This record gives sequence, C-alpha cells and structure tokens, in this order.
Amino acid sequence: MPQVEHRHRIFIDEYTTHWNMKKAAIKAGYEPKWADATGYNILQRPEVKAEIEEVLSKGEEMNKVHRSMIIDQLTR
Repeated sequence: MPQVEHRHRIFIDEYTTHWNMKKAAIKAGYEPKWADATGYNILQRPEVKAEIEEVLSKGEEMNKVHRSMIIDQLTR
C-alpha cells in the first residue's frame, strides 16, 4: 500500500480530531474554495482510509485503558 503523503497525514490528524473534512482539508493546506471536494477525494484514497481505521483502533484501545483506570479509581 502506498505511503500517506505529508498533507494527507495532516488531513487525517485534523479529520480524526473534529470529523469535519472541509476544515481538515483547509488545515492541511488545500484551497478553501475546493476544500469540500478535496476532503471527499482524500477520504476515498485506500491508504487514507487505512490510516483512519488505524487511528480509530488506537483510540478504542486508549478508551479501554481509560475506562479500566476510572473503574479502578471508583472501586477503591
């Protein structure tokens, strides 16, 4: 699978923070006028989809850790 370009990495980081593809495209340096279409096109790329899935799976693991820490604190 091709590596993710630098601007796409920025897009992924921004997109997975607030889930707004237009804002993510603008933050990644794309033209605001075309940010909606650009964001959509970036999200269609297989390497970007794979990276987003990886970010989501890492988030799931962090949530599990945080939940167990909270439960541990509450049960003391």
